[in-house]
Amino acid sequence: FDEEDFLVNCAIRKINSHKSLKYSLACPDVPVWGIDNISKNESEIWICEGIFDMIALRKLGKKSVSCSSAMWSGIQLYKLLSKKPSKINIFSDNDQVGLRTSAILKEFFTMNNIPARIVISKIAKDPAEHYFQKNQTLDHLLEIDVTLDMIEEHKDDVFNFLRHMKNRKY
Repeated sequence: FDEEDFLVNCAIRKINSHKSLKYSLACPDVPVWGIDNISKNESEIWICEGIFDMIALRKLGKKSVSCSSAMWSGIQLYKLLSKKPSKINIFSDNDQVGLRTSAILKEFFTMNNIPARIVISKIAKDPAEHYFQKNQTLDHLLEIDVTLDMIEEHKDDVFNFLRHMKNRKY
C-alpha cells in the first residue's frame, strides 16, 4: 500500500515443508515495507512486524515501516539506519517471535546510537488487532523491557495462521 492506502504490490505468505512462513512479493522491485516512504532525519519511526500492522500505525498518525514477518534483512536495516531517525519505537507482536525480534532490534539500534523502545498492546496481539479490531489508540500501550523469561513464557504458544486470518477484521 502507498501513503493513500492504494494497493501497489502484493506480499504472498507461503507455508513451506518445514511449516514456517515466508513472504514473497508479486512485484519484487516495488517496495511494500514502508522504508522508502520515510524521509531522512525523521524524528521518530515506528516499526512493526506485518504490513497490516504498518497500516494500523499509519491510521494512528505515525510514520511506520514493516518487516517481512519478523525477518529483517540486512538491506532493510541498512536502509533504515540511512534514514538517521532520532528515535525508534518498536510495536512488538505479543508472542515469542515478536518479543525476541523486538529485543534484538532494540539492541541493534541502541548499538548504532539510535534510542529505541519496545511497546506492546495491553489487550491485543499486534498493532493491527489493537487498531482495527479493538479500536484502541496509542494511549493503550505498555512500554516493556523484554527478558528471556518473557520470551520463554510464550514458548508454548501455538499460532494457527488460518484461524487467525479467519477471525481478523480489516
